[in-house]
Parts: sequence; C-alpha cells; structure tokens
Amino acid sequence: MADLMANFPYELVLEVSHYLGYSDVQSLRAVCRRVSKILEPFALSRMTLDLYNANQDQCFNFPIDKYRAYSDPTTRGAEHVRHLTINGLCVDFAAPQCSYESETGCDEQLLRLHRPHEHKEVVYRRLKLFYEVIDKLFVSPTFMNLQTVTWKFPPCKMHSKDRDPWQGECCNTLHQLMPLLLRERETPLRRLELVAVDSGTLPRFTSFPICKELYIRGMPTYRPSAREILVYTNWIQESILEAKHLESLDWDFQINDKCADYLFPDEEHDDNTLAFPIRHKTLSLTHWGGRLDSTILGHFRHMRALHINCDDIALGHTSPTQCERSLAPLWLQLVEEQIFVQELRVNLNQLGDSFVNYLASYPAPTLKNLQLRCRPKGAYAHLDTIPERFYKKAWPAIAHGLEDFTMEINEINNWCFGVLPETATMFKNCRVLENVAIMMQPSDDIEKIVREAFAGLSQLSSVQVRIPTTQDGKAVVVVEEIAL
Repeated sequence: MADLMANFPYELVLEVSHYLGYSDVQSLRAVCRRVSKILEPFALSRMTLDLYNANQDQCFNFPIDKYRAYSDPTTRGAEHVRHLTINGLCVDFAAPQCSYESETGCDEQLLRLHRPHEHKEVVYRRLKLFYEVIDKLFVSPTFMNLQTVTWKFPPCKMHSKDRDPWQGECCNTLHQLMPLLLRERETPLRRLELVAVDSGTLPRFTSFPICKELYIRGMPTYRPSAREILVYTNWIQESILEAKHLESLDWDFQINDKCADYLFPDEEHDDNTLAFPIRHKTLSLTHWGGRLDSTILGHFRHMRALHINCDDIALGHTSPTQCERSLAPLWLQLVEEQIFVQELRVNLNQLGDSFVNYLASYPAPTLKNLQLRCRPKGAYAHLDTIPERFYKKAWPAIAHGLEDFTMEINEINNWCFGVLPETATMFKNCRVLENVAIMMQPSDDIEKIVREAFAGLSQLSSVQVRIPTTQDGKAVVVVEEIAL
C-alpha cells in the first residue's frame, strides 16, 4: 500500500486524505517525502493551546513558548493553522509558585512570589504578561485563517461553583478573552464549539462571536427554574441579535414552550422575537402539553436532534400516564408534518401509544441515535403494554439505521433486554450499530446472552450492560462493559 500511495498523483493523495482522520493522515506522511509534503498543510492545520496545567496545582503556568512561537509569522507551519482547540479558562495568577525557566525570555525572579507584601505586585505582573502574550498571538497572522475553534472548559479549580453559583469570575475571564480571539476577522468562523466537561458548568458570555455555526454543550440539563429561563432568554436576546452571520445553533439548554415562542419567530416578527431565522440543530424541549404552534413546528425540519419530556410539575400531573397524554398531541403533530430527526432522546417514564406510532412511521434508515432514559424511582405509563408494542411495532421500523441505542433504567421491568421474548432477536437487523447500552436481569450467563444477541454486528466491539444488584443492603446498578 505504501508503494502504491507513493505513486499517486497529487490530487488523488489530497482526495484520500479527506476521508481519513487526523492521526491517519499523520501516519500517511511516513510513506515518502513527496506524500509528506503534499499532506503537510493538513497535518499542520490543528493547534492546541492550554490555559492551565492540570498536573501542577498551586503553580502559575501556561505555555508561553508556544504562544510566542505561533505569534511569529515566520514560524514554520503557522500559516496552515485552521482548527484551534483551547483547553481551560481561568489561570491562577496568585499561585505561590512559578514554573517558568530562564529560556522563556521572562525575568523569572519578577514572576516569583518571594514575600507576602509582594503578592499584589507579582499578580499584576503575571496578569500583564499573560494578556500581552495572548493579545499578540490572537491578532497574529496565524489566527487570521481560522475556520473552527473548540474551547473546552474543565471544572474550574479556582472558582467554586458552591461559592459562586453563577460563575461570575469565570464569565468575566471569558468576556475578556473571547473578544481578543475573534476581533478584526474579515470572515466569520465556520464553527465555534464551547464545551463544558461537566453539565451545567458552562460560563455565560454576553455576546456571540462572529461565526456561522455555534455548538454549545454544558448548559443546565435539569428542569430550569423561572430565574434561569429568564437569564438565558435575556442572554439569547442580547447575544444572537448581534450575531448577524449565525446560521445554525446547536445547544443543549432545556427550554420550555414559552421560550420556544421566542426562539422560533413567525415571518412577521415583533420586538420580542429574533429578527432573523436561525436553524437549530438540537432542541431540548420541556413540553407543557398539547399541540405546538405550526410556526414553531416548522423550524423542527432543520433539526438533527430532539430531546423531549413533559413538564409534569408545571402541568400539575401526578402520574406518568397524564404526562403521556399531554405529549400525545405533539407526537401526532410530528407524524402529520413528517418531521423525523436523526437523534431522539425521551423520558422512558412518559411513553405511550402515540410515541410508538411516531417511531413506527419513521422512514428507514433515518433514525441514527435513540436514547430512552427514565427518572430515578419514577413510575411508568402503560408498563404492561407499551414495551411489547415498542419491540413489535416501532423497533422494526428504526432498527436498520440505528448507530447508537441507549436504554437507561434503574429497575427490572418489561423494558429490560431479555424480559420479553421479542428482545432476543431485536438487534439482528441493526447492521450499522456502533454503541449500545441496555439493562438486564442478574444472571450467570449475561456474557453468553449478550454475545449471542449481538453476533454478526461487525461495527460493534462491546456492549454496556446495566445490572441491578445490592451493596451493603442498598439497591444499586452496576455497569459492565462486555466485549464481543
């Protein structure tokens, strides 16, 4: 293969690289010097910056050498950077130690904390140095051709969420860095990703940067309070209206129907709605029951993913059956409008015939990802009949296209794999399945049952199995990864 690749024409080598991952392209460069030269722009197109050092607590440290190198337009490969990943956010300028070596070009002594009375002065010098280096890097030619930026936010070690629930200090840092990163751009970014490692820990920012596609993960996934809905709605109102280039928004904030009225305006909008349409790729909707306005539903056609559950508290429902009835008109609407998304996540406790009929109407192989999750210790609607109808009627319609299937429950019932006879062969037609998580009864033959059920699925290497058991007299669920 290496000899064959060495003789490929220039255009064919580039075409092959488009179908490979980044690590594969790096390996491909070892074929010969000619191929390595052709693939050099692609291999040097990614850059990672760290704003923290997870292995050194209480130490002021950030990669100043790397920052300065890429600030220099003569640095080899700088002009090829198209994709930037930033890890971290807050830097501890008040740390008692400083890790700089003399070859960094900094006066190490000026950045070290020697005496308590020098504390404020040292913090100021560190802060000044940090922003000087950041400022020079972010306006350098290296970043002028950026296409995508991925910013990952690990849990902040400096600012406790318990002490500062709204993460004001983290937000202030983000507000200072974001404008530096994306200022003076002639063209908008193709994609900006803001990803918090832990759900609900994403710092808010007051304005969206210039980009065409915005991807956000880490917003609250629980039922938001009235205050949070107001805060995030105002945040949207203040931010999106300034982002004239924004074409699609993919975020995981769980909104309600009232917020949906604002996010999906009619063509004749008023001052309380967005002045231009934005395509949403993912929507987490807390539905208040009944049918949605046709204007809102029309926006669903552009979506890749829907996460839907019923707001039983707002509706005063006391049983999952009432929630199922409230959601029924929505599932019927989706069938009538022929709206079928690629990813669907629903509350397993609230499913009924209307949901089964919706899945049964799916054109194959549209549905790629199905997640059925239950509330802890929650009751189920129609537990005696719906699981059987799901496996008999809905599953055959969606099995062929499924790549990811999750059924997350915390007790043994008819939803569990192996309880109903229909589940024994349910995965035989899932030819493109890549990830599976199921619930099973405790048994000595679990591995054997799983390997028989998933035999022949070439793209599936393992199955995640949740098994209920007891530990120290308490009911718990053990998760096992079974290799195939």
